[in-house]
Amino acid sequence: MPASLGEIKKLRGLPEGVALYLCSSADEGAKAPLELQREVTLRLLQHALKLPSPPALEHRPNGAPYLPAYPDLSISVSHTRGLVSILLAPSLWTVGVDVERLRPQLFRVQGKYLHEGECALLSTYVSKELTALTLLWSAKEALFKMLQPPSQSLLDFRLVGVQLEGEYRGTLLFSYGAPSRGIYHLSYEIHEDYVLCYCLESRSAIAS
Repeated sequence: MPASLGEIKKLRGLPEGVALYLCSSADEGAKAPLELQREVTLRLLQHALKLPSPPALEHRPNGAPYLPAYPDLSISVSHTRGLVSILLAPSLWTVGVDVERLRPQLFRVQGKYLHEGECALLSTYVSKELTALTLLWSAKEALFKMLQPPSQSLLDFRLVGVQLEGEYRGTLLFSYGAPSRGIYHLSYEIHEDYVLCYCLESRSAIAS
């Protein structure tokens, strides 16, 4: 039995040619979680690209996904329990997306991804500590996918600013590297039990 796609949301307000999808999925008990995630991802891609059947999806040695039949597209994919998100853009962009359920386990691993003061800075705008911790984890995961730091560490990213666009959405500003290789902007949305983060940057800007 194929995986069942739930509601599909397509975010608005992105640059021309860029598309971000978020889809809920039914949990088929007979399927292993990874198998289910892959099937839902392929079916969501089929929907996004308006194809008669799911496309081939491969991964580079660093784990980054790509579509062999669409070399002119950049893609980033994220899964969490019951949700899949896909960010697609023309290849002149490099992209990163991450969707995360609120996870109390993040209280125990703060030292692996947070610098001193980051949570305090965000707490001015996000009152619940677990939401702030999850948002910072998700944001750094999305940046990691976009920039692929040689260190392979989320500590390469440090929160330096927040720009609110409403009570539950905005932009986070991160420095990258030490010394800093630049400031990167990342958009976020906070929902009742999950957060969604995404970022995109022109390849020429990252290479310079």
